[in-house]
Amino acid sequence: MSSRKVIMFETNEIPFRVFDDYAQKRPDSHLAKLMAASKQMSTVCEDQIELDPWISWPTLHRGVIDEQHQIVHLGQSLDFADENYPPIWRILADHGVSVGVMGSLHSSSVPVKLDNYSFYVPDFFANESFTHPADLAAFQDFNLVMTRRSARNVDTGLPMKSAGEFLKFYATHGASPSTIATTAKAIIAERRQPHLRCRRRSIQPLLSLDLFLHLMKREQPDFATLYTNHVAAAMHRYWAAAYPDDPDGTVMPAQWCRQFEDEILYAMDCLDLMLGRLMKFARRNDTKLVVC
Repeated sequence: MSSRKVIMFETNEIPFRVFDDYAQKRPDSHLAKLMAASKQMSTVCEDQIELDPWISWPTLHRGVIDEQHQIVHLGQSLDFADENYPPIWRILADHGVSVGVMGSLHSSSVPVKLDNYSFYVPDFFANESFTHPADLAAFQDFNLVMTRRSARNVDTGLPMKSAGEFLKFYATHGASPSTIATTAKAIIAERRQPHLRCRRRSIQPLLSLDLFLHLMKREQPDFATLYTNHVAAAMHRYWAAAYPDDPDGTVMPAQWCRQFEDEILYAMDCLDLMLGRLMKFARRNDTKLVVC
């Protein structure tokens, strides 16, 4: 195996149209620079059921289509798939490669042996809170609570107990000035315009990135994954506001479109912050960055 380390950054469900539009609107962005200097590769998805992330990500992770891995729902038993078509992180760990996992879909099926896992934080749809090492529990507890409370609409409140535990944890596990500044700016904005609290979904992955980079520096795994769903969350809700002229799109009231026309762009701005920091880390640590 190459001595060069690898980060696989999983940006869920973003079509090239959104990437291309963003690069055009933000020509000086990290994303625009990355796209200009990268190889872009697309594949034919041969899954037979339908194009859903909880089906398609296992196809990527396991190298076989849905008819073989048979993963079609979040939370289903993965015993068959894990035994016959294990995910890439499990294959690598079983062969002595040090691995880190941060939120990849279906990672809630925790490996029995964690010897070669530098860190393991399951996806935020997990039924139970588990982390490896155990000192990451405050982060996962907070994430699970926030994900469940904002599944459809963002909850205006905060779970005070888990938030307090998280803040104590965050102060010593990667808290960054850029994330703190972005979070503070977003909170101030939603106080003035309450509908902007929807942007909390885009702040959550910035916190994940802070912890991820902290763990990458502390543990130095050979291969690591990092997953985010925040752009997809904005697209599902606000596509009609960003692209009101789509010929087969949903027609929404003009006022609603004006309110939410920049939400996909905002989510992409947060993604661009993540990309910039990952690219900087990769350059400094001789690491290959693969964006999926």
